[in-house]
Amino acid sequence: LRTTTTAMAMAMDEADDGGGSFSVLVEKKTWKVVERTEWSPAMDLLAVLTQDGQLTLHRLNWQKLWTAAFEASAVDICWKPNGKAIAVGHVNGNVSILDVENGDLLKTLRLHQAPVVRLRWTWLMGKQGVLPTEEYVDRLHDVLGEPIVPLPNQQSGGGIHDSNRKGKRDGAVWPDPEETMNVLCSCDRDGHVALSAFGVVKIAHWCIDDRNSTEERKLGEILKIELAKNGTKLVTVYGVKDPTECGKEHIRAELMDLHILNGKMKEIHQVALFSARVGMLMEYVAQSVEAARKSWKDLMDSFEKKIKKQLVVCLQDDGSMNSTYEELLSLLACGAPSRAMEQFLLVMPGESGLKRIAKQAEAACADVHAILAKRAYPNLRMVLYLLEDLLGLSRCINRIDVLGVDEHCVLKALDLVTLLLLQVQRVVDAIETVQGQYQLFFKWLNSVILMHAEDRGERKVGEEAEAVSLMEMDRIVQFLGLQYNEDCISPHLSRSHCRHVRWPIPYPDWRDSHLSKKVRALLHLDFSDDRYSLDVPLAHLFAYVEESLGVVFAGPLDCLSRSFKRSASLPLGETIHPALPCVDVQNHADGFLIALSEPQFCLRLIHLTGSSTVPALGARLSMGASSELVDLMFYKDSVLALLFNGKGASESKLVLLDCEEVDLHDWEDSRIQALPWSCRQRVFPHLSSQPLAVMGTRGVGCLVFGGKRVVLLDMEEDEGGEEEEVEE
Repeated sequence: LRTTTTAMAMAMDEADDGGGSFSVLVEKKTWKVVERTEWSPAMDLLAVLTQDGQLTLHRLNWQKLWTAAFEASAVDICWKPNGKAIAVGHVNGNVSILDVENGDLLKTLRLHQAPVVRLRWTWLMGKQGVLPTEEYVDRLHDVLGEPIVPLPNQQSGGGIHDSNRKGKRDGAVWPDPEETMNVLCSCDRDGHVALSAFGVVKIAHWCIDDRNSTEERKLGEILKIELAKNGTKLVTVYGVKDPTECGKEHIRAELMDLHILNGKMKEIHQVALFSARVGMLMEYVAQSVEAARKSWKDLMDSFEKKIKKQLVVCLQDDGSMNSTYEELLSLLACGAPSRAMEQFLLVMPGESGLKRIAKQAEAACADVHAILAKRAYPNLRMVLYLLEDLLGLSRCINRIDVLGVDEHCVLKALDLVTLLLLQVQRVVDAIETVQGQYQLFFKWLNSVILMHAEDRGERKVGEEAEAVSLMEMDRIVQFLGLQYNEDCISPHLSRSHCRHVRWPIPYPDWRDSHLSKKVRALLHLDFSDDRYSLDVPLAHLFAYVEESLGVVFAGPLDCLSRSFKRSASLPLGETIHPALPCVDVQNHADGFLIALSEPQFCLRLIHLTGSSTVPALGARLSMGASSELVDLMFYKDSVLALLFNGKGASESKLVLLDCEEVDLHDWEDSRIQALPWSCRQRVFPHLSSQPLAVMGTRGVGCLVFGGKRVVLLDMEEDEGGEEEEVEE
């Protein structure tokens, strides 16, 4: 459908003061209030977060690609620098990583206890601009292939053993060794900041603390967080509530020194790579074990309901004092069923019912066998291979005394993973044995039914009872004594037989005495006795492996967190709550460029240099009393997009300000300069609202009018005099 430009776009042309700056691409009305918009840095895609907490992805022509809904409401969003994933912060403290192609959930990070209010995802560049990665050669793919992804239909009778789907190498969950180091910064409402390498592995955390004030203050709104591209600094802009001045928040900027992140970027890159891959593989193993548990539980529930309980009912109705085990042994010994057993075989499940249960048992055993043998076992082999490489890296890191990867903890994790592999193989062998026993058990019951029908002259044509040999009778006795009375497979798969350990487990503090005891206990845990190790349930051993891996990767987390230092905390101004300022931060030269609105219609620009002699430069710009600043956002290097609403008139104005034209001086100087209105601008015949979204790499912008009317702009082209056609 081709239509001419909308009436609103033509009205914009009439009201334009800047000679047709910024071409209107699309104007659409939404049914939900828009709260957050974010352009992709790599493609012409717009992520829209609405008031109900749903995330929608649109093309430049407003074609909707997908919509994602969440159990916990979404608060903030940001794009991965390569545009392949979106991070979503939630009110429950989790961060979700979504696939851009279809909106599927790739990973959930449990990083915070309070709502995640700010997210920022940044590439890290080395001294030469790009992080060299030739030190580590990825041999995993060549040796063992791709990870085996658990299927969504891993249920009983689903034919899992017929599938061999491989895991795709997505950068959001399976980082490539050649991928440039990138860090996801997240901050919650309580001021806790976390850094996650590749958006997957938590590598550092700390809490915002106003140490320059001797008075008791309360943390206010977290406004912005930004990481320097060279990984040396991180700035957080936040508000501090002063109890002595009710209703006011003092805006501060905290500068963190992260030089170790830049100096040891190669080592951190490699350790984070190992942690991400091991964590993903352990997730796959956990999902496979859970799928096997559900499939086996369905079989046991059906067997309990249709065989054991039905036989108990028949014995009670007949007044027999025998147990089901004694009744079955009696039938096996003499071959003639009692009245209760005859009632059970012919009436309760019957011949057709026994065949259905036999097929279910065969399918469940085959599925569980395939899940453990073809999915869990290969992924555990990859974990073992990665830990062997990590062991060599830990020895190298210990020699240069950095990152805190403990060689002894890695060795213990290797031992536990090896034992877990042996245990998985043992359970697989046991399932094969049990599968044969179930087949023989149902074959015997079916032969009893056929022989009873032959005695009564009710045998069907072509049906003959198969005699049970003495060897088969011995196996049936073993089945009745072991599997029938007490299931030997469920303890290996059931979560109730071990304490629940989630992956990733919470990263503990290495200075905590409780953790020190835990590390010593793990180091002295002895599974060298084969007889003892084979008696340990698979789920219990899996919990030990997860805990040992958590201890291995907790060392670098604490080492990096303690190495980060606060270098400066600067007051930027004050505001009256809830009229919080509009703030944005951009990497600039060797520091950051901060733009924020102030009362009395002022715009403040601050250049944080990080220098000890001149920590910051700044300027105040007057915006005039006739306009109200609605939102601001950096468009390109040193180019700031400002969105104004006119006072007394239903119009708004979008202005691009080149910050290089502003004279920066002492940041504490209160002199006010005039805003240079000679830059590109455009007037719109409607009042605008937050949010404003612009992206210099794509040359596009997004405005919202009244919360429900969205206008997409081409920021690099000016509209001509002719009508423009828009394809919808």
